[in-house]
Amino acid sequence: MTRNKFFLAIFIIIVVVTIVLNIYQRRVRFTDLKIGSHYYHLEIADNPAKRQEGLLGKESLPKDEGMIFLFPYADRFIFTMEEMKFPIDIIWLNNGKVVDLTPNASPAELGDEILGHYIPSSSANQVIEVPAGTISKENLKIGDVIQK
Repeated sequence: MTRNKFFLAIFIIIVVVTIVLNIYQRRVRFTDLKIGSHYYHLEIADNPAKRQEGLLGKESLPKDEGMIFLFPYADRFIFTMEEMKFPIDIIWLNNGKVVDLTPNASPAELGDEILGHYIPSSSANQVIEVPAGTISKENLKIGDVIQK
C-alpha cells in the first residue's frame, strides 16, 4: 500500500468513526418518571451535546412531557433560557431527591444579562424541565422523591 493510500484510509476511518459517534450521541431516548401524581414522558439528555441543545428549537412543551438532564456528578449547574420561546418549571434533583425548585422560569429578554439564567441553591446531578405550572399542579416540595 502506498503512503498516500494509507493516509487516505486513516482519514476515511476517522471520518466514519466521527459520524458514528455523532449519531450515537444525538440519538433520542426517553424515560417515564412519576412527578407528583402523574407520569411524565421525559427526553433524556445524558451527554454534553444533548445537554447543550436541551429544549432549544421547540415551539412549546406538550402537557406531561419534558426533558431530564443527567450529569456524571452533582454541582450547581447554571441553566439558561436564552433563545427559549416559552416558560418552564425546573426541578433540581440529587439522586432522585428534589433539592430545589424553579417555577415559571422565563425566557431571557433582549438586553438583560441576568434574566433567563437559573442556578439551584444546592448541588444537583439531575435536572428536569417540564411545562410551566407543573410544580404547582403536582404540589412539589424540596425533599420529595421522583420515582420511576
